[in-house]
Amino acid sequence: MKPYLFKTRHPVAAAMVLLGAITLATQTVHAQDNADAPPADPWRIDFNSWIWLMGVHGDVGAGPVRANVDASFGDVLDASDSLFAFSGRLEVGRGRFTGFLDGMYANIGADDQSGPLGKSSIDVTSQMGIIDFGVMYRVLDWDTGHSKRQASLDGYVGGRVMFLSLELDPDKLGTSKRERSWADAIVGAKVCYPLSDRFHLNVWGDVGGGSSDLTWSVTGVLGYDFELFNMPGTVYAGYRAIGWDYGHDNFEWDVTLHGPTLGLQFLF
Repeated sequence: MKPYLFKTRHPVAAAMVLLGAITLATQTVHAQDNADAPPADPWRIDFNSWIWLMGVHGDVGAGPVRANVDASFGDVLDASDSLFAFSGRLEVGRGRFTGFLDGMYANIGADDQSGPLGKSSIDVTSQMGIIDFGVMYRVLDWDTGHSKRQASLDGYVGGRVMFLSLELDPDKLGTSKRERSWADAIVGAKVCYPLSDRFHLNVWGDVGGGSSDLTWSVTGVLGYDFELFNMPGTVYAGYRAIGWDYGHDNFEWDVTLHGPTLGLQFLF
């Protein structure tokens, strides 16, 4: 008995059946490929809120008045209207790229600081806003076996904008007040390393310049991971320092802000 074949008088039906078989096979293979492919990288949003127990060290000048400032957080606390510097950081990322915006505001003072040659006493008050922004790129990540969190190394580029109102009040001269704002480019790196299932270490720092002869920052914090209503969060404690060497138009801000910092992060 001869096997059944499509008759030549039905070429259209034969073509339709053959096309349907090819389409079904193609869809099956494509579905298998999609099932094996890794899922697309989701968007991630991190928000950090920080309290900075800030001290001040350096040289400042407004108009004809100059002062050397060396004030701990306790000294600043005694002389300031506000207790802390408040800071917030927002990171939005996908894949290896993350954009960040970091803002800080403080109104701080330091009384009885040294004037030129240490021969006068000057009260220093500064109201400042600092904005850091930029883009990070995940250079490297690896599994340490300590935690679900991976170790990582990010590089970043961006800018730092400073808004500053500086008032110097000598005991023998009139008050001198100046306001300035300037911007600098920065480049830096950030390292995250898990120490255990709950604890990890974050360290980041940058250096740059532009309007300033030099600006830099270093931050190191220890984080503890937790969950609140099924939302992952982290409590941070560490130390932060930011410095500038800026001087233009009879105005000087050669200062380092430094001190302990406490933070709370939520991942959305």
